[in-house]
Amino acid sequence: MKTIVALVDFSDVALKVLNQVQRLAQAFKSHVTILHGVPKTHTAVDVGIASPTISQEPTPEQIQADLARLQKITEPLRGFGVDVTLKQFHDASVGHIVEESLKLEADLIVVGSHQHNAFYNLLVGSVNDQILKQAKGPVLVVAAGQIL
Repeated sequence: MKTIVALVDFSDVALKVLNQVQRLAQAFKSHVTILHGVPKTHTAVDVGIASPTISQEPTPEQIQADLARLQKITEPLRGFGVDVTLKQFHDASVGHIVEESLKLEADLIVVGSHQHNAFYNLLVGSVNDQILKQAKGPVLVVAAGQIL
């Protein structure tokens, strides 16, 4: 396994994903690419029960802040001797994630599961479900409740 791609947000499961990636990368002497989608900002336009929201592209300051945060949480990987590359992108769609993983020739994609309930997944959907369906190779899902 030469290349591992890990999808990282800044949720509680991100550190568990990075911990698992570190173990795998050390065991297989793999290169790791951390992918992070910089989220858009959502702003309510009006106050009320059904307030519409607008999405705005991230500001340069937000992009820099996210990059600094990524560097900080991935620093321990380098400390363990793991070869790591960070990639930020603005299009966090499943198609873009799968496309990027193909370009990187990922042998494994590692994602974290937020373990939402079935009703949430029915309404909002699950990025992980779509990645599992569209990925061209193995996907490891790290559960939020996993004890490391």
